[in-house]
Formats: sequence, C-alpha cells, structure tokens
Amino acid sequence: MSITSWLDPRLIGEAILIVIAAIVIGYVVRMVWPKRQNPDLFATLAAVGFVAGLAYAGFASAAIAAVLVLVIGVAMVSLGLVG
Repeated sequence: MSITSWLDPRLIGEAILIVIAAIVIGYVVRMVWPKRQNPDLFATLAAVGFVAGLAYAGFASAAIAAVLVLVIGVAMVSLGLVG
C-alpha cells in the first residue's frame, strides 16, 4: 500500500466512521454494564474488539481506525482524562 492510498478521502472517511462507531459502542457498553464489574474495561474491549473484527474481516480502513483508536486512547491517558 503506497502512501498516497492512505490519503484517499474515502478510506479516511471510512476510518473516521469506524472510530465514531467504536466510541459509541464503547459508551453504550459502559452505560449498560454493571458498575461493580468494571464497565470501563469491558467498554474498551468492546470498542477495540469491534475495530479488530472489522480489520480481520478485511476492511483496510479498519487498520487506520485501529491506529486512530490507539492514538486517541494514549492521548486521553496522557492528558489525564481517564485512568
């Protein structure tokens, strides 16, 4: 995959939609999961599992989305927004 194919607007748009869907899935799992059973962990696992499943299914944009999810997570931890 060349560097110009990573800049394809359709691929980037799909990756952003996948990230948004992963965030929504994580939020819903966190709200539904019982509070005494560590909802943050399972919300994170649900979001990452969703992105990983799409990447395994062959969606090239899911690989970019996986990187975006990890970068967003590291940024949130670094800024002290979670943890």
